[in-house]
Amino acid sequence: MKKALSLILAFITSMFFTLQAAAVEGATPATGESGPWLWIVLAVVAVVLVGVIFTTGKKR
Repeated sequence: MKKALSLILAFITSMFFTLQAAAVEGATPATGESGPWLWIVLAVVAVVLVGVIFTTGKKR
């Protein structure tokens, strides 16, 4: 259980740093406009991942 949570944390931090690097390089079309949407999508994905792991952990 803790291993899965640490994996999720590592994934989120890596995504955070890749997004930051992309924003710095200007890879995103309009950083000001697309920035919040990237974070919303990332938060939704994180919540879904945590929910899936908790439900699978309870079933075991």
